[in-house]
Amino acid sequence: MIVCVVFVAGAAFGGVFIQAVVRGKRHRRKIGTTRGGIGILTMYDDVVKVARLTEKPKKQIFGNRHSDTDDYSEVWLKHLKKQYPQISEEEWNSFYEEVRRILFYYPTKDRRIWKESYKLYRKFYAEAKRRMNPGMRLLLKYIYCIETPFCEKRCKFYEKEKEKRKSKMIRKMRSEDKKTYMEMAREFYHSDAVLHPVPDTYFERTADEALRSDVYAEIFLFECENEAAGYGLIAKTYSQEAGGMVWWIEEVYVREAFRSKGIGREFFAYLDKVKGSAVTRMRLEVEEDNTRAVALYKKLGYKPLEYAQMIKDAPLK
Repeated sequence: MIVCVVFVAGAAFGGVFIQAVVRGKRHRRKIGTTRGGIGILTMYDDVVKVARLTEKPKKQIFGNRHSDTDDYSEVWLKHLKKQYPQISEEEWNSFYEEVRRILFYYPTKDRRIWKESYKLYRKFYAEAKRRMNPGMRLLLKYIYCIETPFCEKRCKFYEKEKEKRKSKMIRKMRSEDKKTYMEMAREFYHSDAVLHPVPDTYFERTADEALRSDVYAEIFLFECENEAAGYGLIAKTYSQEAGGMVWWIEEVYVREAFRSKGIGREFFAYLDKVKGSAVTRMRLEVEEDNTRAVALYKKLGYKPLEYAQMIKDAPLK
């Protein structure tokens, strides 16, 4: 009799465990889906479930499943702000507005919004887990099938992003890259992005200076799927007005076959990462009718400088 009971109990637990694994995998896949706003709505539903589980007394604070309070009402937003002040009011508002927009208007197609929502989701879950007792954690994992959200490696969206990052690279130019750089510089100076072409000797001088020392100039090559995809050129100076070093982003060129892959944005993020505290200003030039570039630079935090630039070129010997 005892053996039968143990066998039945073991089989039941095994069934629950297998079900939790399957449902948990499906749940992670939903969170990682950006299509149709599915991932953000799944995260919001999790927030509601976890809040109901962890907050006491539940009825007074959040109500129960049979209450008249809609999970998507502003009452919920108000309570979440109150019970989880670790997350700023601005973050809660942004998350809630996005959920409402998906439900009643149209799904988001912007992956950055998904990332911001996921960041809030992680922060919320970390705080909620801290409040849970062991029983709550088991209930969450095996009954609700909500596991810890720190699952980027298994997330469909992050898997795609990881593959993209593997296929792209930004690195400093080496001596063996000089010929490739000069080819791309020639392409750039025969495009609509510049006012006029310049002699090939200018490209060679720039390459030689960057290879000799990085004091005045640096050249970075962009590679995508092991092919030369473009380059970035920065020049360095000191500015009293800026109170430190200034990096001039002289040129950013991405070959046509590799555009719309986020390479330019990654280059700017790379510069922000490596520039160090001594660099107090980043500066660039852009033609006003290049609306696509202007929009990108504004999103990255750049703003117009209220100066008209003037130049005086010395004759080259």
